[in-house]
Amino acid sequence: MKTKLVDEEVWRSLATRYIVAQSLLQVWLRYEVSLDSNQMHDVRKTAKSTHSNVMNVASVIANNVTHLSNWRESERSGGMMF
Repeated sequence: MKTKLVDEEVWRSLATRYIVAQSLLQVWLRYEVSLDSNQMHDVRKTAKSTHSNVMNVASVIANNVTHLSNWRESERSGGMMF
Protein backbone atom coordinates (compact mmCIF):
# COMPACT_ATOMS: atom_id res chain seq x y z
CA MET A 1 0.00 0.00 0.00
CA LYS A 2 1.30 3.41 -1.01
CA THR A 3 0.97 6.22 1.49
CA LYS A 4 3.17 8.88 -0.10
CA LEU A 5 3.15 10.37 -3.55
CA VAL A 6 6.35 10.21 -5.47
CA ASP A 7 7.58 13.52 -6.91
CA GLU A 8 7.11 12.17 -10.42
CA GLU A 9 3.43 11.42 -9.77
CA VAL A 10 2.89 14.90 -8.32
CA TRP A 11 4.49 16.58 -11.33
CA ARG A 12 2.56 14.36 -13.74
CA SER A 13 -0.71 15.27 -12.00
CA LEU A 14 0.15 18.97 -12.04
CA ALA A 15 1.18 18.82 -15.70
CA THR A 16 -2.10 17.12 -16.60
CA ARG A 17 -4.08 19.77 -14.75
CA TYR A 18 -2.07 22.54 -16.43
CA ILE A 19 -2.71 21.06 -19.89
CA VAL A 20 -6.43 20.77 -19.18
CA ALA A 21 -6.52 24.35 -17.87
CA GLN A 22 -4.70 25.63 -20.96
CA SER A 23 -7.08 23.72 -23.20
CA LEU A 24 -10.11 25.21 -21.45
CA LEU A 25 -8.60 28.69 -21.66
CA GLN A 26 -8.04 28.34 -25.41
CA VAL A 27 -11.63 27.19 -25.91
CA TRP A 28 -12.91 30.11 -23.84
CA LEU A 29 -10.80 32.66 -25.73
CA ARG A 30 -12.03 31.27 -29.03
CA TYR A 31 -15.70 31.62 -28.11
CA GLU A 32 -15.54 34.75 -25.94
CA VAL A 33 -15.82 37.17 -28.86
CA SER A 34 -18.82 35.46 -30.41
CA LEU A 35 -20.46 35.09 -27.00
CA ASP A 36 -20.07 38.81 -26.33
CA SER A 37 -21.48 39.58 -29.75
CA ASN A 38 -24.49 37.30 -29.22
CA GLN A 39 -25.18 38.73 -25.77
CA MET A 40 -25.04 42.29 -27.08
CA HIS A 41 -27.41 41.30 -29.87
CA ASP A 42 -29.84 39.94 -27.27
CA VAL A 43 -29.53 43.13 -25.19
CA ARG A 44 -30.19 45.30 -28.24
CA LYS A 45 -33.15 43.17 -29.27
CA THR A 46 -34.62 43.36 -25.76
CA ALA A 47 -34.13 47.14 -25.60
CA LYS A 48 -35.85 47.62 -28.97
CA SER A 49 -38.70 45.34 -27.93
CA THR A 50 -39.15 47.25 -24.67
CA HIS A 51 -39.12 50.55 -26.57
CA SER A 52 -41.75 49.22 -28.95
CA ASN A 53 -43.97 48.07 -26.07
CA VAL A 54 -43.68 51.44 -24.32
CA MET A 55 -44.56 53.25 -27.55
CA ASN A 56 -47.61 51.00 -28.01
CA VAL A 57 -48.82 51.77 -24.49
CA ALA A 58 -48.26 55.49 -25.06
CA SER A 59 -50.18 55.31 -28.32
CA VAL A 60 -53.12 53.55 -26.69
CA ILE A 61 -53.21 56.11 -23.89
CA ALA A 62 -52.98 59.02 -26.34
CA ASN A 63 -55.79 57.59 -28.47
CA ASN A 64 -58.04 56.98 -25.48
CA VAL A 65 -57.29 60.02 -23.34
CA THR A 66 -60.73 61.48 -24.00
CA HIS A 67 -62.39 58.29 -22.82
CA LEU A 68 -60.13 58.13 -19.80
CA SER A 69 -60.98 61.68 -18.73
CA ASN A 70 -64.76 61.44 -19.33
CA TRP A 71 -65.33 59.69 -16.03
CA ARG A 72 -64.75 62.94 -14.14
CA GLU A 73 -67.49 64.74 -16.05
CA SER A 74 -69.91 61.85 -15.71
CA GLU A 75 -69.35 61.71 -11.95
CA ARG A 76 -70.01 65.43 -11.65
CA SER A 77 -73.29 65.15 -13.51
CA GLY A 78 -74.30 62.10 -11.49
CA GLY A 79 -74.50 59.79 -14.48
CA MET A 80 -72.90 56.41 -14.76
CA MET A 81 -70.41 55.59 -17.45
CA PHE A 82 -70.76 52.23 -19.19
